[in-house]
Amino acid sequence: MPLIMVCKVFLAQSGTTLLAQDNKVPILPILINGTKNALPKKSLNFHGKHPITVHILEEIPYEAFKDLTTEEVAEMARTHISEAMAQLKQEV
Repeated sequence: MPLIMVCKVFLAQSGTTLLAQDNKVPILPILINGTKNALPKKSLNFHGKHPITVHILEEIPYEAFKDLTTEEVAEMARTHISEAMAQLKQEV
């Protein structure tokens, strides 16, 4: 069973990657888009209805990161998510 990684592009956590490495499981990145408008930073006030989409990305197999450091794996996940985000923006 893959380890699910839900993160903002700039907040991919090395703790998640450490868990994946220790358990020798793939990482399943999930991109959640649209939350910025629904709940702005430093606010607990929801501002109306906003579309939020969840995208399940292609899993990163354990073999792709088994010899990397946790920081390198976190960077790999950030890159994976960033590229998916850029592709989504091009499609819109």
